Amino acid sequence: MTETTPEVVPIRVRHKRMPASEWARSDFVLYDGELGIESDTGKVKVGNGSDQFSALQYLTGPKGDRGERGEQGPRGADGVMRFENLTSQQRESLRGENGHSLNANVRIEGSYRNGATSQLNLIADVYYDGTRLTSGYTVDYYYRGFGNNNWQSLLSQTPDANGKFGQWNASQRSGGWLEVYIVVTYNGIKAAASTRLDNVSDGATGPAGPRGADGARGADGAPGQNIINQNSGQPMKYWSGTRSQYDAIANKDANTIYDIYR
Repeated sequence: MTETTPEVVPIRVRHKRMPASEWARSDFVLYDGELGIESDTGKVKVGNGSDQFSALQYLTGPKGDRGERGEQGPRGADGVMRFENLTSQQRESLRGENGHSLNANVRIEGSYRNGATSQLNLIADVYYDGTRLTSGYTVDYYYRGFGNNNWQSLLSQTPDANGKFGQWNASQRSGGWLEVYIVVTYNGIKAAASTRLDNVSDGATGPAGPRGADGARGADGAPGQNIINQNSGQPMKYWSGTRSQYDAIANKDANTIYDIYR
C-alpha cells in the first residue's frame, strides 16, 4: 500500500473593509461569521448573515480593570463673570428680542466681621447695550439675613449716579449672613442679580495687657571714639593728677587734657 502526502494549499483571507461613513450608508450584509472592518477606525463587526453592518455590534474584548485615579487638577476660576469682562461677541449674544440688552450686577460694599458690620452700601452696576447706566432705571430690592430667613422687599428704588440703592448702618449683627436679590427695569427690559455677604470670624482684638516688669540692666557698651583736637586734628588724651605732679612734667603735650585736683 502506497502512503500519500496531503497537499497543503496556502490561503490568504482578505476581510471586507470600508470607512465607517460608507458602512453606515451601505446595505451590504456580511455572511454569518464574516468580519467587516471600518478602515478608518479599525473597529470590527461580525456578520450574522441577515443584518446590515450598521445593525451589528462591534467586536470588543472583556472590560479591563479600572485605571488608577489621576492627580487633582488645579483649582479653576471662581466662576463669576461680570458684564465688563465679556467680549463684544458675548455681549451681542445677550440682546433681547427688541435688539437691546440689559445686564446687572449687585455688590455689597463694607465688611461683616466677628458679628459686626461696618456701614454696608448696596450697589447695582447696570449696563444697557454695553453702556453703564447712571439714571433712568429702577431697582426692586429683596433681602434676608441677620437672623431673618424670610425675604423682605423695597420696590421701585431709584439708585444714585453711582448705583447705590440701599444702606445698612454699622452695627452688631446676628445670623451670620446677608443675602440680596435685585430686579432692574429699564426701557421695558428686566435683568436680575444676587449676592451674599458672610460673617468672617477671626477673633476680636482684646485690650492691652499690664506693663511687664523691667528687665535686667544690659551690658556696658563699647568705649567711644577719641576726642579730636580741632587745631591739630590729633586724638586727645586725658591726664589727671596733683599740681606738683603736673609741674614735674617737663614737656607738656599739646594734645593732652590735664586735670589737676587738690
